[in-house]
Amino acid sequence: MEESENIEKESIKPQSTASGSVSPGDYKLESDLARKGGDKIHKEDADRGMFFSASRKQVAPVSYDSSTIQLLREKTMQRVLVVIFCLAGLLLGWWGRSWYGTSQQWILADLAVGAHGIYVTEVRHPVEVGVAQQQHLVDWLSKRLGRRLVLPMLAHVGFNLVGGRLLPSDNGPAAQFMYEDSSGLRLTLFVRNSPEMENASPFQFEQRRDFNVYYWMDGGYGYALTGKVDKERLLAIASSVYQQTTL
Repeated sequence: MEESENIEKESIKPQSTASGSVSPGDYKLESDLARKGGDKIHKEDADRGMFFSASRKQVAPVSYDSSTIQLLREKTMQRVLVVIFCLAGLLLGWWGRSWYGTSQQWILADLAVGAHGIYVTEVRHPVEVGVAQQQHLVDWLSKRLGRRLVLPMLAHVGFNLVGGRLLPSDNGPAAQFMYEDSSGLRLTLFVRNSPEMENASPFQFEQRRDFNVYYWMDGGYGYALTGKVDKERLLAIASSVYQQTTL
């Protein structure tokens, strides 16, 4: 075993002679090993060069005839038009809903101010049903409107209930409640059905004729509070009405 190991070592390592020099055969063995190693390196470099050369080759462009190009253009245009129409539909739907809600509130305010101007000056018959029949008033108007009404009480803000009456509107029957303060100043609360506006809308303020009006939508009803009351005080009263009628 030791002899075989010595033979392998001697075939790889050059042996020195007794005088300290290396024999020509040893040089030949080293040269052969170096040549073989160099050939292997050159082959690996050549393979690597071929790989990068192939990866740098450009793919030939695909050519289409005129009919194919026209077809591709038509399909692209169709897709663009579909996207445009979808976006236009969404925008129109949003705008239409916003416009409808605004128009409904404008009509509500117009009806409320008109009715207020007619009945607020009445001395003998300002209401159909007086405060003495308060429960009957609520039951009657709730039945006519088809939904349960909540009658706000405003004595804590200086206005006492006078009574109410049934009125027409663009959405069927409507109710009007009248209130009066100690000086004889009156304000009215106009209520009508607005089933398409279930969600609450913010308060809107307008000044029409000589009256101030706050109006809003909530719970399927439209409300409008009208009177010759300054804006800040009317807003406080409208807030109280809103708190009492929000179920």
